[in-house]
Amino acid sequence: MRTHIMFQDTQIMKRLVQAFATTLVCLWGTNSYAVPLPVIVLQDAFTGDGALVGRTPDTVNLPGGTWQRQGNPGWTTDRSGGQARLGADAGVGVSIASAGSYTKPTVMRLEGDIDYTTATDDAFPLRNIGLGFFPSPLSGGVVLAGHNFTGINLDKAGNVNLLQVSNDGNPAYPTAITLGNFGGAFTTGLHHMSYDVDTTTGNISNLIIDSTPISTPTVSIFTDAATAFVGMYGSSASGATLNLFDNVTLSTVPEPSAMVLAGIAVLGLGLLNRTRRKT
Repeated sequence: MRTHIMFQDTQIMKRLVQAFATTLVCLWGTNSYAVPLPVIVLQDAFTGDGALVGRTPDTVNLPGGTWQRQGNPGWTTDRSGGQARLGADAGVGVSIASAGSYTKPTVMRLEGDIDYTTATDDAFPLRNIGLGFFPSPLSGGVVLAGHNFTGINLDKAGNVNLLQVSNDGNPAYPTAITLGNFGGAFTTGLHHMSYDVDTTTGNISNLIIDSTPISTPTVSIFTDAATAFVGMYGSSASGATLNLFDNVTLSTVPEPSAMVLAGIAVLGLGLLNRTRRKT
């Protein structure tokens, strides 16, 4: 009798596991529960030569805007040899605000290739090159490119800095937090930078430079307002030097809850296959 009861209990448990696994797999198969793949919102490879300000990103541009000047209008902002070039105190940004059928994501990944080895350093914390966001275009004869900037900056000493937008006067010194050091100046050539921002919390995460993860503090500065424009800037003590950019890309990042559901669904599929093999 006891063996029979144990057998019945085992069969009931198998049926429950099968039902649970089947439900998870079915949920996973519906569009409402499927994990969304990253969507490229904006991407520019800066193909060809010519002007940069007023130009539409050449690869993907869901918001539909054009590059607008940020900083001193007297310095270089152009394209040459398939790269964007920014002079001594020049920057550009393009609006990523919701428009038409496009909705600005709350969690975004910004990445791109940067080279500032021709720039000249001095005491300004916004030297030399940055990839990040602006709240609005800001241009004027004494406005530095990094005045309105929130994002990551690399300097000539090999430091990786987190810069926060500052509006405390002209020229402005943005709030700078040094996150790490690469042991001196970066080598000549392009370096890849990527990081995620969450405009709901204002936080930054997953900062990686040339495949090296960089720890970041918990912050609340990457707000919806502060990230109205995605952009880049170059700041050098010499007007004759240029900062280079390539393959600037902004994309969505799947929500953590969706990734958890994906893991559960995979587990459910494994349980279903296992119980089928046993029966």
